[in-house]
Amino acid sequence: MKYLSRILILLTVMFLGCKEKSAEQTASTSIKESNTAIAPKVTSTVKVKNSTDTNKQQEEGKPKKPTYTIMPEGITVSWEGYKFTSKQGVKGRFKTIEIKKAPQKVATPLDAFRDVEFSIPTSSVFSNDEGRDHKLKTLFFGMMDKTEMITGSLKVENKQIRLYLTMNNVTRKVILAQKISGRYAKLKGVIDILDFGATKAYNSIHTACEQLHKGEDGVSKTWSQVLIEASIHLK
Repeated sequence: MKYLSRILILLTVMFLGCKEKSAEQTASTSIKESNTAIAPKVTSTVKVKNSTDTNKQQEEGKPKKPTYTIMPEGITVSWEGYKFTSKQGVKGRFKTIEIKKAPQKVATPLDAFRDVEFSIPTSSVFSNDEGRDHKLKTLFFGMMDKTEMITGSLKVENKQIRLYLTMNNVTRKVILAQKISGRYAKLKGVIDILDFGATKAYNSIHTACEQLHKGEDGVSKTWSQVLIEASIHLK
């Protein structure tokens, strides 16, 4: 009987021990599964574009608008006087043109001619004839008042370029024909020497060239009108 009791006690202890171990294993497994189920923390960085940078990129992507400025080195001023009753032309130019004031980098070619100021030394007159050039310097311009320099300005009035020319200390408005194509402009007009009060200078050059200006009809004629033309390049 005692033997049977001991066997029962031993079985009971074994049964309780296995149950506790099974509970521990279950608890361990549950903890592992719980750890596995927790997802790792994921962080992400979103870069927000600066509005200033975006605007700058948009501006850089746009095509640049063209601008226009008169090129002082790209200007040629020529003239044409006339002799004989048949009005034969005598051509020349000025070697030097000085731009005193001009708009910079404006939006249209026409705007480049607004309020331009210039001067031309009369000593730079050139007709490819030394004798004629000497007469023009001394017996024509030399007989005028304050005309070491021909000065003037260009203005835009009702979309037309106008020349205000000062010579013999007299300023006159000159109507110009204009042709502007791309970055090139040509201006042309006619002045009358007598409109500048330069009768003395006109008579002086006519007397000096009286024989040279006598045509086939035997008449010596020096015209007071002079054609002036400017070729101008824009940058």
